[in-house]
Amino acid sequence: MKLTFGILIITILCSFLNFQESFLAKITIGKYSYSICKKNAYLHDDRLNAEYFVVYKARTQKRLCSAFLKAIRSDSVFVSGDYKVYRDRIEFIEHYYYNKESNSTDSIKNVFYPNKAGNLILKQSITFKGKQKIKKNY
Repeated sequence: MKLTFGILIITILCSFLNFQESFLAKITIGKYSYSICKKNAYLHDDRLNAEYFVVYKARTQKRLCSAFLKAIRSDSVFVSGDYKVYRDRIEFIEHYYYNKESNSTDSIKNVFYPNKAGNLILKQSITFKGKQKIKKNY
């Protein structure tokens, strides 16, 4: 009985520790393989619950890039995001639902390409403000 109770406690603790991150997809960009995971976190400084995408290089724990999936403060979603995978790149799109003034950011698209080592490098960031499109190349 004590052994069963001990195994139950260990199982509960392990599941509690692992609930922070979950696997979403395995993707290929060019000749490189990656894993996309969803990670949950509470950001104390901003007082928000965040879910975000994290991209890892296949078979490693090397975190290459990340982007918001959803951010919630006071039961209101104020950032939501998605990703699109192409054969040569991955794009993360984040939509912002706060500070809706004429000069506030509506959404941001960040475009990552793999380098020769397979690491994802930010090559382009496009910010949408109202009807303006601000493109930055890196």
